[in-house]
Amino acid sequence: MEKAEILAAYQTQFGTEGADVFFSPGRINVIGEHTDYNGGHVFPCAISLGTYGAFGFRDDQEVHLYSGNMEGDEVVFALTDDQPETEASRTWANYFKGMLTYLRAQFKQIDRGFNLYVYGNLPYGSGLSSSASIELLMGNVLRDEFDLAIDSIELVKLGQKNGK
Repeated sequence: MEKAEILAAYQTQFGTEGADVFFSPGRINVIGEHTDYNGGHVFPCAISLGTYGAFGFRDDQEVHLYSGNMEGDEVVFALTDDQPETEASRTWANYFKGMLTYLRAQFKQIDRGFNLYVYGNLPYGSGLSSSASIELLMGNVLRDEFDLAIDSIELVKLGQKNGK
């Protein structure tokens, strides 16, 4: 997906221009498939497929998520809402919401709402770590946009915590 494409999709969805574009790759495990989340040794490699995101701030305390992969409406919730989504058509947002919740617990400067348009080209359930790609996308978006002092390893650890 080209940067212009995701920004155009963001503008169509939210009616305003997106400020930044992000990408989080999927991965393969050359050895150790299905052992990474059990603490085993793996030999991962990033791939060119992954999750794209276009971001823009809001002037309120709401988070608006929209996935170009999921049929349905935006998932909208208050910035302070830390409860998982339970409606089947909205549960995809829990990967994003979980990372937001964990990072807000550590960083009080996440204090304003935002829009996030996401699109992924990783096949679900293919073993290419689509959920990790989503979680790290959200972590990197929040780190960059809210100037959080957290390194990539800590974001990975939060993603592992989020996925359980």
